[in-house]
Amino acid sequence: MFDHNTSQLILNTPLHPFVDEDKIIWKAEKNGSYSIRSAYQICVTKIADNSHLHVSGKWSSIGKLKVPPKIRNFVWHVCQGCFPHHAPMFSRGIHCPDDCVLCGTNYEDNIHVLLECPGTMQAWQEVNLWDIIDRTLRQNYNMDALIFPLLDHKCFVITWSLWKRRNLKLWQQQNETCRMFERARHLLDDWRTAQEVRSHKATNIPAHPNSVIHGPMIELTKLTYGRYKCNIDACFSDSLNMTGIDICIRDDQGEFVMAETNCLSPLCDVDVGEAVGLHTAL
Repeated sequence: MFDHNTSQLILNTPLHPFVDEDKIIWKAEKNGSYSIRSAYQICVTKIADNSHLHVSGKWSSIGKLKVPPKIRNFVWHVCQGCFPHHAPMFSRGIHCPDDCVLCGTNYEDNIHVLLECPGTMQAWQEVNLWDIIDRTLRQNYNMDALIFPLLDHKCFVITWSLWKRRNLKLWQQQNETCRMFERARHLLDDWRTAQEVRSHKATNIPAHPNSVIHGPMIELTKLTYGRYKCNIDACFSDSLNMTGIDICIRDDQGEFVMAETNCLSPLCDVDVGEAVGLHTAL
């Protein structure tokens, strides 16, 4: 693989006394194993000149936001200016109206749909953030100038809820007036509760007393020799008018044996749904 001189230099490299065997390693990964991900990072950061593609901002702070993953993804799209409102779609040759879905009068770019639409502006005023937004926009009328200074979890959960309101208007013709904050609060509260429950399961530390945990914490117990355990659960969908049945069977070592999923219609209550699951398992 190498010319003679290079080969001699490699062979003459002294090794640490505790190294018994020489081996090939990949410095770009901590475990020394090659990966396409790290090779790609080397290409884009050290080999190719992509300085013209760099966008200034505290991008690492997006990943540190204590919010659901879809909110971080939404924030990233907002910062990149690549979420699908009318303005970028129209500029890329997609034939669609360029007016605002909500107010119908202004050009729907990212600043208008998330900040300056009358209904959106009123929402920011209600949470006492409009003065900060307005002052920042007067100094630099650019979304990037506003996003990173406002990297606050509550702010961006509200932003996501406002975008949700716009999409409900566009695709389902629903006009919301007061659910933006309720939806944002429920999303954040449910995610935090799920994180506390997960942490509790991992560490056996009791969850916060104000957390709402649905259902008791049940742990599987080991069975006597030759016996099986069947776990049954039911889920319910009002929109589909259906009940889902999940069945999982394990042996006396807790090892998986078989599982099954069934759906039935019409929608039934919890007791009936789980009774049907038990009947199916038997």
